[in-house]
Amino acid sequence: MSKTLLKDKIAPKHILVLALLVLAFLFPQIVTQPYFIQIAITVLIYCYWSSAWNIIGGYAGQFALGNGVYIGIGAYVAVLFHQEGFGSPWIGMVLGGVISVMFAFIISKPCFKLRGTYFSLATVAFLHIVRYIILGFNSIFGMETNGGMGIMIPYTGRWQDMQFGKEGFYYVILVMLVLILVVSNVIRTSKMGYYLSAIKTNQGAASTIGINVPKYKMMAQCISAFCLALGGAVYVHFLLNVSPYDVFGYDLSLEIMIYCVIGGSGTLWGPVFGALVLGIINETLRVQLGSDIAPLASAFYGVALILIVRFAPGGLYQLGQMLINKIKGSLGKKKSETKEVSVQ
Repeated sequence: MSKTLLKDKIAPKHILVLALLVLAFLFPQIVTQPYFIQIAITVLIYCYWSSAWNIIGGYAGQFALGNGVYIGIGAYVAVLFHQEGFGSPWIGMVLGGVISVMFAFIISKPCFKLRGTYFSLATVAFLHIVRYIILGFNSIFGMETNGGMGIMIPYTGRWQDMQFGKEGFYYVILVMLVLILVVSNVIRTSKMGYYLSAIKTNQGAASTIGINVPKYKMMAQCISAFCLALGGAVYVHFLLNVSPYDVFGYDLSLEIMIYCVIGGSGTLWGPVFGALVLGIINETLRVQLGSDIAPLASAFYGVALILIVRFAPGGLYQLGQMLINKIKGSLGKKKSETKEVSVQ
């Protein structure tokens, strides 16, 4: 194989992605302080959730502001499955994903008849309904949920119980992030991805040319729900606690959406980029300012969202691409000018 063909097959962006992946896998070996590994785990789980939300919110253009409900369902099902003695939380995690898909199918039927703001508000309404059910009852189907007190997960330290050190959780979530990016890329480059793009642009026109709009929106919602639920199960076992205020909170759903939109919804790397940048800023401010971070973080996200919508609708990722292309153009222009001077 010639060097030219090899260069065409291995693009610079592929080399960059491979280098970042290697660096991510080596991170816990390089930075051994538990505090920094914990921050990395938190940021990675938000990268994962933002990428999962991007399937319905970015590719399909359906701004589901209450999709955090699937995180809560996945978390509670995994914990209760193990607590009641049915089996390992790993099995409960998959079961939580399946139940989330069923729930998504049921609630999406009426929600998808709505558009725009009404669709977003309907998803928020379902989130609050489920949260109040969990808060209002100490048990569901005979299983103890402890209402608003939540469930403390006993520490056993066994991987069968989805419990291991911070380094173990880091690698589990990193692998999950890689998998969701692979799934997202497959969707994005497939027939389904093109159909979702058409639906996002104009549902009426997409339906007119023969695209089954309800079917593909439902597929995107179910895939997103399943992935969000898996992340919820792993996250609460990392915290050793599941509470309706945390996993069914509206703030969580909103934060995931904001990370995705600011990073660049509808792109493969935008949600990851947004969650990395804002997640690190959020954790840094939280450490520096303590309990004062809550109102400051909300204000910061609001200002950042306004600026992105006004000056860079494609998000930080697209803005970065534009800057890189501009730099490349300037360098290319300088090279051509240098060649002209040398020829003269």
